[in-house]
Amino acid sequence: MANIQSISRRICLAGIALFCSTVLWGQSISITEFSVTTAGSKPANIAVAPNGDIAFTESNSNKIGRISTAGKFTEAPVLTQNSQPYGIALGPYDEALWFTESNANKIGRLLPDGTINEYPIPTANSGPYLITGGPDGALYFTELTANQIGRIVASGSNIGKVTEFPIPTANSQPSGIAMGPDGALWFTEAAANKIGRVTTTGTFAEVATPTANSQPTGITLGPDGEMWFTEFSGNKVGKITTGLFKLITEFPVPTSVSQPNGITLGPDGALWFLESNGNKLGRVTPLGTVTESAIPSGASQPAAIILGPDGALWYADQNSNKIGRAKPAPTITEIPVPTAASKPDSITAGPDGNVWFTELANVGRINLAGKITEFPIPTANSLPAGIVSGPDGNLWFAESAGNNIAQVSPAGAVTEFPVTTANSYPGSLAVGADGALWFTEANGNNIGRITTVGAVTEFPLLTAKSLPGGIAAGPDGALWFVEINGNNIGRITTAGHVTEFPLPTGYTAPFGIASAPDGALWFTNSHAIGRITTSGTVTEYPLPNGIKAIYIVVGQDGALWFTDGNSGTLGRITTAGLIDDFLTPTSTSQPFGIASGPDGAIWFTEETAGQIGRAALPLFRKSVVPASGATATQTFVMRFYDPDGTSDLNVLDVLINNFLNGQGACYLAYQLSSNTLFLVDDRGDAGGPFAGGMVLNGSSGQIQNSQCQVNGSGSSATVSGNVLLLTLNITFQPSFSGNKIVHLAQVNQAQYTAGWGRQGVWQVPGAAAAQITFQGASPARGVSTGGITQPITLNVTDTLSTTNLGIVNLLINDFIDGRNACYVAYSVGSNTLYLVDDSGDAGGPFAGSMILNGSGLIENAQCQVIGAGTSATQNGNLLTLTLNLLFKEGFVGNHVFYGAARDTASANNTDWQASGTWSVQ
Repeated sequence: MANIQSISRRICLAGIALFCSTVLWGQSISITEFSVTTAGSKPANIAVAPNGDIAFTESNSNKIGRISTAGKFTEAPVLTQNSQPYGIALGPYDEALWFTESNANKIGRLLPDGTINEYPIPTANSGPYLITGGPDGALYFTELTANQIGRIVASGSNIGKVTEFPIPTANSQPSGIAMGPDGALWFTEAAANKIGRVTTTGTFAEVATPTANSQPTGITLGPDGEMWFTEFSGNKVGKITTGLFKLITEFPVPTSVSQPNGITLGPDGALWFLESNGNKLGRVTPLGTVTESAIPSGASQPAAIILGPDGALWYADQNSNKIGRAKPAPTITEIPVPTAASKPDSITAGPDGNVWFTELANVGRINLAGKITEFPIPTANSLPAGIVSGPDGNLWFAESAGNNIAQVSPAGAVTEFPVTTANSYPGSLAVGADGALWFTEANGNNIGRITTVGAVTEFPLLTAKSLPGGIAAGPDGALWFVEINGNNIGRITTAGHVTEFPLPTGYTAPFGIASAPDGALWFTNSHAIGRITTSGTVTEYPLPNGIKAIYIVVGQDGALWFTDGNSGTLGRITTAGLIDDFLTPTSTSQPFGIASGPDGAIWFTEETAGQIGRAALPLFRKSVVPASGATATQTFVMRFYDPDGTSDLNVLDVLINNFLNGQGACYLAYQLSSNTLFLVDDRGDAGGPFAGGMVLNGSSGQIQNSQCQVNGSGSSATVSGNVLLLTLNITFQPSFSGNKIVHLAQVNQAQYTAGWGRQGVWQVPGAAAAQITFQGASPARGVSTGGITQPITLNVTDTLSTTNLGIVNLLINDFIDGRNACYVAYSVGSNTLYLVDDSGDAGGPFAGSMILNGSGLIENAQCQVIGAGTSATQNGNLLTLTLNLLFKEGFVGNHVFYGAARDTASANNTDWQASGTWSVQ
């Protein structure tokens, strides 16, 4: 692959040109900064608020500020004058922001409704400094002057009660503080040159840093389970192990006298830190490789940094009075299509683990290593377009000039089916909830439907000559499409009923459309990115000048990515409306089609350049594609990322079973050094004996146990940058039927592992038909930051009637354990939703209940259920339950959706079924 580039051209807040940043060429991040409303406020520290805003302290102006990820500022004055608010953190359970008041000697609490409470600290002039949440639900803070660690109760009748623990070393100047993986609090001692540890009961341990007078300052938990810290005067970044032997390793910062300060874990698995004097943003990998990027404002003295809910790094600039946002850019690679002047058009992820695209005379297939194969189309000059992966394991596309809908098998065999209306010019396709393919007819002014055996039905549109374009399956079971000339967004049910929603702005030529994680449809037009709810409410986010958005897709980072038809750029918009614009290596490439690939990257076509592009997203997580499904044979693509390169990886593990249990599982281990895949036998011992092993990339053999068979043909291991893609063609045995969880783990050369991650679910066919069926959750896989709402839809069928259903349960946790879970029960007869409290007893007590479809909210320590957006509908034998959930900040980790349903007599019960997975970051 050639032409690798990782830069951003510009970044703007949609429609607010004032906030466009200076271009930072040649860096791996794009940075923009926003001026705080109050001049000279001196923002000091930063945290993520419960609603996803970025909260910060204003030490000079005596306020708590907030900026939304859409760029809107608000400020709340602190009650005590000249209190000098400094540290800030989100409370573990109470949805409040807690902050220190250095001059007032108090701890402040800001509630979501704007109410501020203040609690005095017993020791006078203690100098409260930085603050963090603890494992026991309290907040812990450093007392810079009093040389103590403070603890403040955050809830209950003793809220605001402060306990203080004196630090053994006198005059140590405790500064940064963070919770460790061991349930203790870790802190820096700037004057004593030590790293401290204190338990929740006040037991201390201290370790001196190797560098004298290093002045350790910021501290955070790293992805390796170690505590990472900055050395302000030592000009280094250090880490300390958290086990029995507390060992410190230090890594020099390239810029001399840079004064490294705040530090946080980034979205890419590296640690990001600020250089107060160097005026830079630093990055260090877990193995200690340090790189730096300049900050736009000169002499800004950046102090504190945090990972935001939008996947960007947010920081406070004290001297420049700004809040900064740094978004890691994707690494973009371009692969030329073999046929000259091919004009590649549409693109999609295939069912075989490859990426497929259409071009002027062919259908193309590109594997994840970049090899392209082309298959000719029988009808000459047919103008293929709109390719999608079908429900039958084939690819489907439109032949606009040929007036056909065509099917292509993974082997490249093309079958054509004529569209009924002559010269209809079919364009885009989408798979409907009814298992058919739906398509737009630009000239025919119809929406078409074709079954997988080729039967075509057409439905005329209401607006004449509307020129329908892009089409997508909506979260409501209908198909949604754009009308380019009609300036409408259309909706058609699978029964053929059409509704049109006029766009508020005059003629804008809407073009592409996609269903997004926020439960809405997002679309492109000539001047904006639009969003339409399923009830027809439209919001538009203006594009920066010179950008013309074409097609749009949801990326695995939860944002929407789109192509820019005017120039060689890719766009990205968060569901909060924040737009980034990234330059491709070929400036005149004219990106057109776009898709989320099986490897977690964004793939796109470049019409003018005749290339296929791939934008690798800076995601630090394991993943599997597809993340859900129900077939006996499936090609899975497992993605493993290591920020220090794939050479740092040692063994990759895949375990598919009902639970995390190697016995009776499809349990695989891939050893990189020998390029060998091992299948553990039925007894489940990872150390062997094995049911078999085979060398990948060329093997035509098979290995099998009683649960699964792995086919060498179709299985491979591919390296792409810091990502290793393990492609496995698996056939499940009939006796292994039921809902299974896909667990992934990776071990590096130092034998470090981040543990098992629950990354997907799979329904292995073969189970006997049941009266009640829990059909699963939608979306079946997702990633979000705590504090962000997410609608989850559950479908349950009863062959008798939905009136026969009694209770539907959803339990979200690491395992089937109601304790400390997001655990809900819906009583069908009373139309009441119950949320089980933290103790996890399904019989009660409950954290709350609500009648559907209503308002209000119910919550426990793990989640909120928000009445607006939560509903239950019954249609014959189908019950659809939609839950508008907000996962709390403390509910981090990879969780499984376990669903269950039973009838009114409790005679028929589905038992718990793994129905989806979700990562809260």
